[in-house]
Amino acid sequence: MTDNNAYASEFLKKSTLMFFPVFLIMYELVVNLSNDMYIPASTYLVDYFHTNAYYIQLTFTSWFAGSMIVNPILGVLSDNLCRKKILLFSGLCFMAASLYCAVSADIYLFLLARFIQGVTVTTIVICGYALVHDIYDDKRAIILISWMSGVLITAPMLGPLMGGYVIYFLNWQAIFVILAFVAAVSLVGIKFVMPERQVISQEPINWGQELLTYVKILCHTEFMLLTMISAMLFGGIIAWITASPFLLIGKYDFTPVQFGLAQMPIFGSYIVGTFVLKFFLKLDIKETRIITIGIVVAALTSALMFLTRQTGISNVTHLLALVSLYSFVFGLISSPLNRVAVKAVDYGLGKTMAMFDFMIGLSATVATILINVSAGDVLSLFYVTIGSFALLSCVFFTFNEVRSNVRKCR
Repeated sequence: MTDNNAYASEFLKKSTLMFFPVFLIMYELVVNLSNDMYIPASTYLVDYFHTNAYYIQLTFTSWFAGSMIVNPILGVLSDNLCRKKILLFSGLCFMAASLYCAVSADIYLFLLARFIQGVTVTTIVICGYALVHDIYDDKRAIILISWMSGVLITAPMLGPLMGGYVIYFLNWQAIFVILAFVAAVSLVGIKFVMPERQVISQEPINWGQELLTYVKILCHTEFMLLTMISAMLFGGIIAWITASPFLLIGKYDFTPVQFGLAQMPIFGSYIVGTFVLKFFLKLDIKETRIITIGIVVAALTSALMFLTRQTGISNVTHLLALVSLYSFVFGLISSPLNRVAVKAVDYGLGKTMAMFDFMIGLSATVATILINVSAGDVLSLFYVTIGSFALLSCVFFTFNEVRSNVRKCR
């Protein structure tokens, strides 16, 4: 009987480790799709809310703002309370906000619901990613994080295509109803298979001490430089997500379905990047060396972006090719950067992931603002923005390498 109980316990443990990432990735995909499936509906929303394109663009900015503002608080709660309960509660909020988006008739309340949707993204990164770093070894964690990071690419690439079909067969409101339903399914799975290894503190939270911990994390040079590399690369991806509807649909007259199909090479490039990453890991190439290779390609991408901008020789093929190369770099080094940055500090996984995600969200918000500053030549503005993000990632990488070499010489 004891042997049977031991076998059952081991089976449940293996099943948990196997299915927890599946449901977490499913939930992460749904939450991120909330920012992408309704992109093809942008023009419909202008007429529906009787407003202008500025307010519709703000629906993206409010989503990213929500994903950034509450990070410090959630980081502290994640390290002191039950991560599973936080994740499940945020899921219920996401479902409620999504259903309200489907029936809202006021643009300002719609923006509020979008903000709440953005907040739920934070709980996945802080609670979900923290647990992945906690229970898996380096190689397994990097692979899982690459899958989870892939959602950041999958949602923008597949979201518009899926949204285009939903609008074609139903309407844009149905997008949010579908998201709420799939979120409910994934949350049921998370409730039953999500492990919880943290020791929950019985003491009241010392917010002053927790604030001091955030200051220490911000002052940790290696963590911040690695985080900024990742944030810059992600900012370029968000610049594309924000600009692509106006470039492909507005400038090149793509239909919503064509718009979604045009994203496939970019999504495929990310997948290629993750496969190359797995190949490098099998060869026991260190994460730092993989990051170096990716940064070299990022530097090349930045040069090509600025060259294209200066020459003015660009068509939709050039545009998609350059963004695909950028996407490849992101797929190759985003998860190694995440792992190396998080391992550089030891101030609690929740707070560390909160600060990491805060910087990512800040970069995304800046990217959307930069794309929206001008209603003129969006294509030139996009090339300058994404090229600058790629260049800045190389600059932060160089600073970190110089700092590391100086320390070794001492």
